[in-house]
Amino acid sequence: MSFEESYVGRLRAIVGNRLLMTPGSRATIVDNNDRVLLQMRGDNRKWGLPGGAAEENETIGNSAIREVEEETGLRILNPKPFGYFSMPDGNSIVYPNGDEVQPYVVDFLATEWEGELRADGIESLDLQWFPIDDTPNDMLPRHQLALAAFKKYRAGDGFQYMSGIAPGTSPNVPLGQPFSESHLGRLRQLVGSRLLVMPSARILVVRDGTHGLLQLRSDLNRWGLPAGFPEEGEPLDRTAVREAEEETGLKLLDATPFAVSSTPAIETVVYPNGDKIQAHTLNFFATRWEGEVTADEESLALEWIPLNAVPADMLPGHKRTVEAYLRYRDSGEFQQF
Repeated sequence: MSFEESYVGRLRAIVGNRLLMTPGSRATIVDNNDRVLLQMRGDNRKWGLPGGAAEENETIGNSAIREVEEETGLRILNPKPFGYFSMPDGNSIVYPNGDEVQPYVVDFLATEWEGELRADGIESLDLQWFPIDDTPNDMLPRHQLALAAFKKYRAGDGFQYMSGIAPGTSPNVPLGQPFSESHLGRLRQLVGSRLLVMPSARILVVRDGTHGLLQLRSDLNRWGLPAGFPEEGEPLDRTAVREAEEETGLKLLDATPFAVSSTPAIETVVYPNGDKIQAHTLNFFATRWEGEVTADEESLALEWIPLNAVPADMLPGHKRTVEAYLRYRDSGEFQQF
């Protein structure tokens, strides 16, 4: 697929080189000799890990499989998420042509694959295996961070989430900002109601380990969880905290990621005004907060509901979030759906 044919390429034809927030994937491919596969990238002639932006109607796992195959010739099998990079400072990109991107990236580990190495000569000028502790000095800094996160994960440090912002702080994103002034609102003014593929955050506030705070959403008139889309310079944990405060009145003191969800059938929403979004969602849970539960204009009602008895008509993706949390709580395994 050429760039012009891709989702981002077609969007660029409308919006120019303005900042876009894109969900994407990146793969750390490790062989039996503890070597990692790196590509010499065609866009900047630096070494890095294969990966790229998600396409329409594609899960984030399938995005990783497709990107690796396009750039290396290998078809990775059973990629496992080990980290999420949501770092506006360390992960934002300005390409040589001026295109600006703030990517939200799921990092995958692959140890099995099919096929033979083949550099495409466009995205990958060269492909080489490097000892994992002896990678090139001119490797992209954000990819060096991803490799460092993998080493922590492999050492038993669990799923790696990196936001680049200290806990308890947040970028200057005002609460209750009008939609027309938001990143998504300004983008909609340019593209209309067409499908947008966006990173998003969703958060389950848990009380006593047994009850979750659900909202009856005013936009869709269905039960769901606090959720929303990031603003410029905002990592997704801060998005989750901000949305929860706007929609429930609670100021959350923690936000722990436990699942990534990107199945198009459950993460694609058509709003009453015709706007269509396919979300790639990082799911968080919180157990500590300040303040009192207070509904705003986005919430018709707020209720503490047993986690094993959520409403049957709850939004499908949000219901799956609760189910994933229960699996995570019992197993400690990061979830993907």
